[in-house]
Amino acid sequence: TDSLPNVRNSAIYMNQIPIDDRKQIFGPNQLEIRIPGYVEIFVKEILTPFYFFQLFACLVWFFNAYEVYAGSVLGITIFTALLSVVRIRKDRIKIRKMILDQTQQYLMLDENERKIFVKSKDMVPGLKVKLPKNGPVTCDMVIDSGSIVVDESLLTGESIPIRKIAGDKIYNGSLILSNNDHRYTYDNDEKQQSSVCSATVSKTGFYTVKGQMITSILYPAPT
Repeated sequence: TDSLPNVRNSAIYMNQIPIDDRKQIFGPNQLEIRIPGYVEIFVKEILTPFYFFQLFACLVWFFNAYEVYAGSVLGITIFTALLSVVRIRKDRIKIRKMILDQTQQYLMLDENERKIFVKSKDMVPGLKVKLPKNGPVTCDMVIDSGSIVVDESLLTGESIPIRKIAGDKIYNGSLILSNNDHRYTYDNDEKQQSSVCSATVSKTGFYTVKGQMITSILYPAPT
């Protein structure tokens, strides 16, 4: 489970593995959705039992002198398949647009206590980072210290803000509304963020709650 003690124990083990190696193991922290072409979707659509049955029925009707009826059913079937292809591709594009605009930059300290900014796509399990003042959460984490207020409406449909404290989980797809322990410092015109509220990364990419939700949408379980 993603409890704080378990995440901390996992982080101790994970931090023994170089970050670059962890990137190779877990992949980039991105929810990449490939948009297939129309032909690919059409082939996958017609290679289903329903369309095989329709084709077999049309052949039976055709050889029993029901050419007009068989042709009509075949034409309607192909038209329905084409509409389904257009709908599937549009849905994929909408989902892709929904997840591509969520980027964030996190502050972490290396072994020499130097400040390092990490892009959201480079996040890996085990990293301990400072949470920003506001903006999207781009991976699943467990809060180590401090408190924040988040909006989880994208995941739960509940628009009431929720306060998270040490030991609570925050999920990819949540929106940080306020970070009461946050302050800004400026150095050479480069904005640096320093926050008492810190969290440890537990899951990234499609292993997150949001990633699993998108996977279930794209590949629903057969009924």
